[in-house]
Amino acid sequence: KEIIVKAFFIDCDGTLCDTLSIWRHLAEDDLRARGISPRADLNAAIASYNLHQAAAYIKESYALACGTEDLLTAWEARLEDFYRYEAPAKAGAGAFLKGARALGIACYCVSLTPEGLIRPLLRRVGLMDDLDAVFSGHELDLGKDSPALYTYAASQVGLRPADGVVIEDSHFALQAAAAAGFHCWAFLDDFHGSDHNQSLAGDADAVLQSWQEGLDRLACLNEDR
Repeated sequence: KEIIVKAFFIDCDGTLCDTLSIWRHLAEDDLRARGISPRADLNAAIASYNLHQAAAYIKESYALACGTEDLLTAWEARLEDFYRYEAPAKAGAGAFLKGARALGIACYCVSLTPEGLIRPLLRRVGLMDDLDAVFSGHELDLGKDSPALYTYAASQVGLRPADGVVIEDSHFALQAAAAAGFHCWAFLDDFHGSDHNQSLAGDADAVLQSWQEGLDRLACLNEDR
């Protein structure tokens, strides 16, 4: 029997929107521009961090003379045009949000990216009007290395974790959400590669390879409402 879902808590980057390409080399390129060779594990080390946490980690780990705000300024300058003018929504994301709302299921975006980047993106690609709220780990100073960001979002809208489904494309994020008691759907993206996707699927209650599959699951949820 399907669970009764009251809300979806949905990641933005790589899930609602196709933005991951710019993140792959963002920190690495910045270090190289400063004449520093990034270590091979850099991206894995900061993957669960918001931008503040990532900047603090890199400043300490690479003994940078600049402040964390200098790092953030450089990164956000690169990100802003991409989010405001270029990055697309994932195919079918809008239809999924509309389908969920038609069933009376609230939809929230939960992201590590600053709201000043994701809100213009979500508005431009037509997703903002079908989201009930946006929660940014950047503004809240929370990462996705613990359940705190998800539990905060749920508490703000008066829900228990068991009432909601987290939809994510990252392994660490799904593990954190599951530990807090959320139901978890893995959204698979070819960007990550087959090994990542296989591991991600192993931690999920359901797997979506596209938003069309999400719509199919909504149809199943509708039968139980």
